Amino acid sequence: GKAVTRCHGYDVYPREGNYVVMQRYLTKNLDRIFPIAVDGAKTICSLFKCDTSVKNKTTVFRLGTEDFGMNPPITSDTDFTIVSCSNVVPLKRVDMIFDAINKIDKFKIHWYHFGDGVCFEDLKKKVARSKSKHNVNLMGRQSNETIMNFYKSTPVHLFINLSTSEGIPVSIMEALSFGIPCLGTDVGGVHEIIKNNVNGYLIPKNSSVEDVSELIQKINALSAVDMLVLRKEARLFWENNYRAEKNYSEFVECLLKKV
Repeated sequence: GKAVTRCHGYDVYPREGNYVVMQRYLTKNLDRIFPIAVDGAKTICSLFKCDTSVKNKTTVFRLGTEDFGMNPPITSDTDFTIVSCSNVVPLKRVDMIFDAINKIDKFKIHWYHFGDGVCFEDLKKKVARSKSKHNVNLMGRQSNETIMNFYKSTPVHLFINLSTSEGIPVSIMEALSFGIPCLGTDVGGVHEIIKNNVNGYLIPKNSSVEDVSELIQKINALSAVDMLVLRKEARLFWENNYRAEKNYSEFVECLLKKV
């Protein structure tokens, strides 16, 4: 029999201790390896720089999400709305999103965060203490159906992910599928899904709260035409690269062949 694997952020990129358990052994002994990002493939192949067999058995097959339709149109009277979706753990830096929003006083923001985790209670306390002028909605852990219904019914200007480590987040794929522009840190394979100033914005991993805040204000200042172009590009990029129906069919066809 053959042994194959797909691999994502946690399987590819070292975190605590700069080590991924059994990564070198598995890379050497698996018959085929299917990273979900080009950056992931490069990282895996770098383990065996002179071993062409690793490169030859490593093929990128992107993940994808279903088509749930488009986010409702943004109108002139729609308050600037931001969504984030992740576990509330240190590497996701969800508190940094709140800090960046809280530095803005020229316009009102509605921020919705979906997800919980070990830092969730601390985040709730921080929000409560701040008495923010913005509308902060910590939604906690919700079903995927609930989140998709939210995107279908609530106009959203921007999706934000400030994580310090990623493969390619499914949460960004989902947001783009609705035509929602995304802002993300340039880590892992995020630059493969967010094209700077095309379907969203990339910022360096070491960006400050002030940097994020200034970029949010820049996005808010976009004309209606520029925002519409950004939203159309978000949806188009998803259709061409992260539509599940296309990507998973191609992956299954590959598996049905001799691997």
